[in-house]
Amino acid sequence: MESNGYFESKGARKLLFLPNGINIRRFDELTNIENSEISEIVRKIRKQYRTLIGYAGRLSEIYNPTNIIEAAEIASRQINDIAFIIAGSGPLLEECKRIVGEKHLENIVFLGRIKKSSIPFFLKQMDALLVHGRNLPIQEKFGVSYNKLFEYCAAERPIIYVASFREGIEKQMGKEAIVFAEPDNLDSFIGAIYTLDRNLPALVSNSHKLRYYVEMNHDTDFLSEKLFLALENVLSNQIEKGLLRN
Repeated sequence: MESNGYFESKGARKLLFLPNGINIRRFDELTNIENSEISEIVRKIRKQYRTLIGYAGRLSEIYNPTNIIEAAEIASRQINDIAFIIAGSGPLLEECKRIVGEKHLENIVFLGRIKKSSIPFFLKQMDALLVHGRNLPIQEKFGVSYNKLFEYCAAERPIIYVASFREGIEKQMGKEAIVFAEPDNLDSFIGAIYTLDRNLPALVSNSHKLRYYVEMNHDTDFLSEKLFLALENVLSNQIEKGLLRN
């Protein structure tokens, strides 16, 4: 999702924006390759919890994972059938595990680092997915393009979005299958979890719109064709102007 006007302000006269993409065909192939370790963990957690919210990504300060732990702690007291499953590593992984152990929380599980090829399978095992980060004004200026967001959409699961650039995401992807919350605001995050819990069937029924969005805008086949046509047009113009020979 690009930030409007930035490149133009730097003097760009023509701009082709190619965001991060996802190979939908490959993603779908990988969802069918079972990871037995993930399957067993999910099976055990589902014995106690009805709704599983998944997060895939790095555990570092920029993504504020301790806020997820605080939300899970509150949810354990007020919405006792929701659990969080975190796939990813990073400098705060061990600290997060320590905090969860000290609080004796059973509704948040850290899988640690899993193979990139197992991410699609993991996402499809979840009931909803989480984008979480700090409020970063720099993203409002320069834009943001989360790889995980496109994978989440391809998995066709509702999303809780707790990060910067909400207006851009909402404008381009809508809010029929996304619940938004303010970053660095625990109350807002908890409110989003409540909203998800109350409206999960409707959000699930609309999640095909997220899938359609990435198929139409972020599939690598589409982006490659877009780049090819743009380069072809540039070369044609250069030839017409006599700057290049055919």
